[in-house]
Amino acid sequence: MNNMTIEHFQILGIIAVLLFGGGTLIGVFRRMKGGFGPQNLRVIVIVLVATFVMLAGCIKPEYLNTAIGILGAIIGYIFGISRDAGVQTGAENSKSQEVETPR
Repeated sequence: MNNMTIEHFQILGIIAVLLFGGGTLIGVFRRMKGGFGPQNLRVIVIVLVATFVMLAGCIKPEYLNTAIGILGAIIGYIFGISRDAGVQTGAENSKSQEVETPR
């Protein structure tokens, strides 16, 4: 193990990121129903961007801060979508619970 250099660890990191990203992309395609709709396309783009950003972080350690920042933006985007969807369904539920009073 003492013969391992930084280059070896970089190569192992690149292989791990490619395997994880490729496996995730295969999982996305297996679960995808209804073709390339807007939601499916968003998931595919997020997986591809995250994979390429992590690859950049593995290849050049100087890019690691950039990679973490972009991954944080992706996570914020995902949580923003889920929060907006929750607010929208909450508004729809309140409208359906309104009762008209007879005059």
